[in-house]
Amino acid sequence: MNVVVFTTWVIFEFIPAVHAEIIESHLKKGHKVKVIVCDSQLHSCFYPHLDLMNAGSPLFKNKDICITCQLKWRSTLHNDLKINKEDIVSLTPVPKSCVVPNFESKKEIEDCYYNGVHIGVGIMSSLISLTRDIDVDVIKYRKELEAMYKNAVTSILTMEKLTQSFNPDKVYIFNGRLSERRAVVEFCKVNDIDYDTWEVAQSLKHYYVVNRTIPHDPLRFGQDAIKLFNESSVPKDEKIKQAEEWYNIKRYGQYEDRPNDINYKKLMTNDDMSQLNIDTKKVNVAIFVSSEDEIAGAGQEIWPLKYRQIETVKKLLAYFEDDKTIHFYMRIHPNLRTVKSLENDKLHQLSSSVLTVIPAASELNSYSLLEACDKVVCFGSTVGVEATYWGKPSILFGTAFYKHIPNSIHNAETLDELFALIKDKNLLPKDKEAAIIYGYGLQNQGKPIKNLDIYDKQIVDVYSKYKLLYPIYNLYKKSDFLAKIVKSLEIEKITKKVLIYFSK
Repeated sequence: MNVVVFTTWVIFEFIPAVHAEIIESHLKKGHKVKVIVCDSQLHSCFYPHLDLMNAGSPLFKNKDICITCQLKWRSTLHNDLKINKEDIVSLTPVPKSCVVPNFESKKEIEDCYYNGVHIGVGIMSSLISLTRDIDVDVIKYRKELEAMYKNAVTSILTMEKLTQSFNPDKVYIFNGRLSERRAVVEFCKVNDIDYDTWEVAQSLKHYYVVNRTIPHDPLRFGQDAIKLFNESSVPKDEKIKQAEEWYNIKRYGQYEDRPNDINYKKLMTNDDMSQLNIDTKKVNVAIFVSSEDEIAGAGQEIWPLKYRQIETVKKLLAYFEDDKTIHFYMRIHPNLRTVKSLENDKLHQLSSSVLTVIPAASELNSYSLLEACDKVVCFGSTVGVEATYWGKPSILFGTAFYKHIPNSIHNAETLDELFALIKDKNLLPKDKEAAIIYGYGLQNQGKPIKNLDIYDKQIVDVYSKYKLLYPIYNLYKKSDFLAKIVKSLEIEKITKKVLIYFSK
């Protein structure tokens, strides 16, 4: 069996740890493994974007981090995994003749192909994640767009060469959503190559693998959650206990042992609903708005959006504007409190006699709002299935990870169905066990990473001196023989210690 592992952006410990685990598992089976490495060929690494995007001036590369990242990963491939030089494949450079099309709209980007491979969805996903804005200004972010385009191109060129020389039976890709990775996913689909993508699961110590899709696929999650819950290896009482623990953690903010989770409870400290002047004689409907940029980033194929959230809310207000028996309370997600985007501005500016807007920065507790209202409307927010668990009628208009778990929510496929469900005075909560299936699935979807100590120090903590690192890095790139000399003379070990010393 011929296996390819696509390993760009090995910046955090859990990413190379999972790559290494996948590589080792195939080597033990006697399979041939080729590892694709970046070798600084990407025109934009996402780590600097994540680090600086809120500052409004994202970097395309950080030389020191870039070289350190590649050195440490090549060192692991050579010394720990015993991968030969010929089995480490550098990304193919983008030819100077490559011209990025003069895109003028999102639609043009989304429809973009390169050598028969659809690369537009990954490019748009990267741009949306970078800007946190579903309405990306493609003119303003032209340089970023060019970098994402070239990232996708280098992936396609690399896979084309490798397919001719190696003919892979299986390809592994982390995440599978951003430009260079989605390009590999789409290449595999076009060429009918089996592929797996993976992502962090219930914690940074677990990962979740899916076949022939990406980890953001709600249908696959629903199928896997149901399968997990139906397994007989764990008693049903234990499954219920674990799911209930998750719902209580979400609501009451017991995050002491979950440092990777965002504790929104700390941002929502006000339980006093009196300021909303809720009229209990009316049908009070809570609308929980999601971070739509996160949803849109997965692409229409995986996460279809029939209507934008803002469009749907406007249609609701227009339909019910003369109805004196209903009032809506729209809670904008706290995650949007610092996001500057056209979508976010529009949501905050909505006004109607049947609507009360609760801003993203409000300290009002979303769970107290849930309790105070008669029913809930969501477009993808986890609160949709949480409402079911806490005994509230919950309506989903859109896509969510719980959508394909039967009886977890009232699923409105059309606007007319949405209107009817809101008006239904006899609407009952859906099945609590369906919510339990979701909670248990979320807690158990991944498997533990075997060796998280693959690096002795996180890459992001080793801010190297470029002149020190580059010669060592080049030795590893050139040959196995030189790499062995470096190892025998302990040059790598000494260099690491010096770098760590100066980085403290």
